[in-house]
Amino acid sequence: YRKVTLQFTEIMTALTSHPCTVQVLDGSEYDLTGLGRSKEACNNGDSASCLDYHVHRDDNDFYLNVCKNVMRKPAECVNLFGGEREVKSSIGYQTADGVCYYMGQLRSGRWSLLDSRRPDAGLKLKYTGGSQCDGDTQRSTEYRFECNPEAGKGEPVAVFGDCDFVVTWETALACPVQQAGFFTFLLWAGVVVAAYLFGRQGRASP
Repeated sequence: YRKVTLQFTEIMTALTSHPCTVQVLDGSEYDLTGLGRSKEACNNGDSASCLDYHVHRDDNDFYLNVCKNVMRKPAECVNLFGGEREVKSSIGYQTADGVCYYMGQLRSGRWSLLDSRRPDAGLKLKYTGGSQCDGDTQRSTEYRFECNPEAGKGEPVAVFGDCDFVVTWETALACPVQQAGFFTFLLWAGVVVAAYLFGRQGRASP
């Protein structure tokens, strides 16, 4: 029974979240797990995790989560689609004047660097596959997590765009927890090997 329950829990977790840890090619590692909000964390006494992130812009309200689907489906969506079960899960919802749009699908999440030349600048996380927008265009959402060691977890600052949304966010969690360790090791290993070969060549010379 315990084994079956564990497997079921793992399956449900896979359906409602994806890894929030990242390692890029230069060896830099990031852990943004702390940005995701969940009912489990709320039940464990983390009151900040009881609500999804919310950004208001003009007549629009955006409900967001990170590496997880939004926990609570907005009332506008429930009323529009005729019940909570009729509202699809999404990483974000855009509501305004009785309308409701999906901002992206969890399974589409893709990580990349904000600046490929500066791994310490932060990360981007993009979701696609949201509600139809203009013609064949579907809504998408790109988080831009800017590294700021003084910002703590931070919160979304603003949402830009109408179809391709951009969410700006300053957070200490977008700073590398380990930077270029593997490549630094390779560099020093190369130096040691070169010194060894140079030393052998010197000893072999008459």
